[in-house]
This record gives sequence, C-alpha cells and structure tokens, in this order.
Amino acid sequence: MQVFLGPDYDGSFTLGDHGSYEWWYVDALSPDNEWGAVVIAFRGMPMSPDYLVAMANQSAPPTEHWGYAVSVYHRGVRIAQAFRGVDGSNCRVSEVLCDVTVGPCNMYADAERVSLVVDTADDRLPNRVQLAIDLVPTIVPSSAKAPFQENHAWVVAAPSAVGTMRVCISDAGNVLVREQVNVRGYHDHNVGRCPMQNDFDDWHWGRYHTDHGVFVYLGTNGCAWAGELWEGYADVWRDVTIAPVERRLSRFGLLDPRRIRVQGVRRDGTNGTVDVVQRNVLDDGPFYRRYLASWTIDGTPSGFGMSEYMDASRYRQAWIRPFLRLPWLR
Repeated sequence: MQVFLGPDYDGSFTLGDHGSYEWWYVDALSPDNEWGAVVIAFRGMPMSPDYLVAMANQSAPPTEHWGYAVSVYHRGVRIAQAFRGVDGSNCRVSEVLCDVTVGPCNMYADAERVSLVVDTADDRLPNRVQLAIDLVPTIVPSSAKAPFQENHAWVVAAPSAVGTMRVCISDAGNVLVREQVNVRGYHDHNVGRCPMQNDFDDWHWGRYHTDHGVFVYLGTNGCAWAGELWEGYADVWRDVTIAPVERRLSRFGLLDPRRIRVQGVRRDGTNGTVDVVQRNVLDDGPFYRRYLASWTIDGTPSGFGMSEYMDASRYRQAWIRPFLRLPWLR
C-alpha cells in the first residue's frame, strides 16, 4: 500500500482492466456526535455484486461498474442509507483533482474546500436523502511528488476540515428529517490496480480529530500506517502495529474487532499508544462494519471519532453475493 498525503494526488489514477477500483470518501460528524454522514463515490465498486460476478467471469472493467454509498446517522444509529450502482454514462472523474460525479453524487475537493451534494431521489429507495456537506480544510498535508508504483494506494487528501452539513430525509414527499449542523470532516481516496481481495484480508481504519490536528491509521496486509497531522506538519509514526485486542462474532459471522490498539514511535522518539473502542455500530453487514468509536491516546480519554473494519477476503467467496444484493439497486 502506497500512502500519499495531500490534494495533489486526489485526481483519478490509471486503473487496470480487470477488477481494479477507486473511491473517494467524505465523512462528517457534529462536535456533539449527534449527527454524522458518510458518502463514498466508486469507480469500480469492490463490493458491487455485479462487479464480483464480472470478476468471476474474467470480465470486469471498472468503468462499467460505478456506484455510491450514503449513510446518515443520528445519536449513534443509522437513519438513512443508499447503496447503488450507477450507469457509467452518468459518471465522470478528473485526472487533475477530486472532481467526481457518480449519478446523483457530486464531490469536489482541493486545498481550499471540500464540497459534496447528493440527492438519492429514486422510487425504488424507501427514503429520499438530500445531503450537502461544505467543508474548509484545516490541514492540507503534502507528500514529495512520487509516482504510483504499487498495486494499491491511499490518499489522505483532507484529513481535517470544518464546515456545515445540511440533510433532508423524506418519504413520498413528506419531510421526516430536516437539519443543519456544524461538523468536522475528513476526506480521503483509495485506488487499486487489481481487486482488493487479491491482496487484502482484514482492513482497519480510523480517524480522530484532536484539539490541534487529526490522528489517522490504516492497517491491512503489508500496511500499518499511523500518523498525527497538523497544518504544515506530519508526524508519521514508525514501527507501527495495528492489532485487534478483542473480537466478537457479529450476526453476519464477522470476527468483529471491538477494540483496536495502535502502537508506534513518534518522530521525537517517544512511544505512542492509541486505543480505539468501537462502541456504536453505525453500519453492519456481511463484510463491513462502521463505528462511532471512543479514543484514548497515551492513556488519556480523548473523545469520539469514526472507525471501520472490512473483511476484504469475503469478496473472494461466492456465497456473499446474494447478501450484497439485498440493499443493492441498479
């Protein structure tokens, strides 16, 4: 896994022909943790049941398998979701920066702003979700310019941002929820030249906004990355380990890691330990869980942030496809 910092790497990459993928991710969480949202725009959607079938048939160009995922949370519970495939004629990306349209999902990001607008209006969906997130990055990290040389890359484009989120949820024209809140946000971007399941098993990720910056980690096969980022400064830890301390069996048979311990050495030589207790399960499925997690940094309780666990190895297994199709609409 190659790690890039900053918006210079946020444009689309050249993908492979079979089973490759790319996604752009934005999350937002209000300071009191009452409201939150996650939106992901995909080019080559790894968990699309259609894409998995195409991969099994050795015919899976990513530009034929676009999609998006939207979740809205209130008080630690998901209150709305859309998980959809989109025809490629309604999609576009930029090679220069994050300027992405996937059907009704529009995402833009540069060093000055991160903006997202999505409207899931569709008769086949139980609710219509209209979501707008407008953020100003407070941290704009940067990497020395380097070519993409590995099979997979992670772009930490805007790890800390502040702004507003507006959400309207309706059913048959009746407004169920209308809210505008201040939020802290995060934006990143993942890409792979080959299927995720070729190289990855467990996938652990999380972010927590500190008073002055953000702590981010990603752990999967061959990659254990953690760092504390401030404006103009990145303390990328070395000798990092990211380990589940406690696992429980979920209702979908996942060995769910309810606590993650991140350890490493800071730039100044001091040891760091971060414990992430994944308290509220926000999204729950046969391959993936998202959490509202409490964070303890070097023994000091520090607040709440987002985290996730994905079992990418399950994409290799044919039995999972019917379960993925349940929420899938195309």
